[in-house]
Amino acid sequence: MKINTSVLGLLLIAVFSACENKIEQTNTEPELIAIDSLGPKKNPISQEFPKEIPLKKVKSTEFILTLENKLSDSLNSIYSPTMLFAWQEIKNYYKTPIEISPENSLDFKLINRSNTFQNVLNKDEYETTVSFIDGIEVSAYFKKALPFVLPFHTQDEPLDFNRSKVRSFGLNYPDNELHDYFQILYYLDDDHFAIKLFPADTSSEIILAKGINISGTFSDLVVSTNNWIKKGDKEKNIKEKLWRYGFQNGDHLIIPAIKFNIGTNYPSLEGQSFTSGSTPHAIVKTYQQTAFIFDEYGAIIESEATITCDTTCVLPTPVEKPIPKQMIFDKPFVIFIKKKDSPNPYFAMKVMNAELMEKK
Repeated sequence: MKINTSVLGLLLIAVFSACENKIEQTNTEPELIAIDSLGPKKNPISQEFPKEIPLKKVKSTEFILTLENKLSDSLNSIYSPTMLFAWQEIKNYYKTPIEISPENSLDFKLINRSNTFQNVLNKDEYETTVSFIDGIEVSAYFKKALPFVLPFHTQDEPLDFNRSKVRSFGLNYPDNELHDYFQILYYLDDDHFAIKLFPADTSSEIILAKGINISGTFSDLVVSTNNWIKKGDKEKNIKEKLWRYGFQNGDHLIIPAIKFNIGTNYPSLEGQSFTSGSTPHAIVKTYQQTAFIFDEYGAIIESEATITCDTTCVLPTPVEKPIPKQMIFDKPFVIFIKKKDSPNPYFAMKVMNAELMEKK
C-alpha cells in the first residue's frame, strides 16, 4: 500500500477468527482472535513513505508494544499506541474482565494492564472498526500530519551519526522567521540538552532529548525528560543561565532526517489464551505497521554538589561565560510526539543507530 504523509502514519488491526457459536456448542474449542494492522493511509502532504519492509529485515530496530516495555540497550525502539487502541476495543466488546494466567507472555500481560495510552489522542483523531468473520476482527488506525509552518534549514554537509553519513536539518544561524517554532527546553552542555519543535498543528509538540539516561522504559525516559524540562524552567529565571535558552550567532542545531515504513507480527501475542467470563479465547494473528518521516518540513546526567562550611563561610556566586551551543544530535537520543495536554506521547522513538536515517 502506498502511503503519503510528512510525519507520521500508523495503523493496526485486530482480527479475531473463530466461531463463537461453535464454542457455545462444544465448549471445548477456544475462540480464535487475531490482531492485524494495515495502514498508514494517505494524507495531503506530498512526501511518500518508502515501501513497507518487514521488521525482521531491519536488523537494528525493535517495535515496543507499551510505554512500560523494557527497551533494548542497543536497538532503535519505536512505539505507537495503535495495538493498545485495538486491544481496548476487544476488552470493551467482551465487557467482562480479561482473565490471564501465569503462563501468559509478559507482552500480553503488559498490553492488558497498560493505561498510559489513554487520552494520548482525541476520539476524533483515530478510528477503530469491528467486523465479524467467524469471530471478530478489530482494527485501529490514526495518522497525524505535522508539517512545520516554515521549513528548517537543510545541512549541506552530511551528519556523522555513529560513523554513518546521514542527511540532516536544523538551524545554522538565528532565524527570526523560525524563532517561534523552536525552543531550548534544557541545556547543560553539547552532550546534554532537550529541545522542542512546534508544528503547524498547535495541539501537538515534538520533543527531542540527547544525553538522558536511555536505559529502562519509555515511561522512564518521559520522566527523565520532564525532569530536565522542569530544571530548564527554573534556570530561565537565573540571569547567569539565560544564555543557555536563546539561539545566538555561533549556535547550531542539527537533527538527522528519519524515514521508515515497517510492519511486523508479534509472536509474543499470537497463541496467547485467555478467558472472558466463562468463554475461552486465543489470539491467532497480530500485525502492526508504523511509518514515520522526520525532516526539515515538519543525556541524563544529573549532578549535585554539596559544600560544607562553618557559619562564616560565604558561598561564591557562580559566573557563567556564554559559549556557542552545538546542539547536534549525533549520538543516541529520544523523540516524543505528544498532545500538549497529555503527559504521554502518541509516538516515541529511541534512536540508537543510523539504520532508519536518510543516508547522504
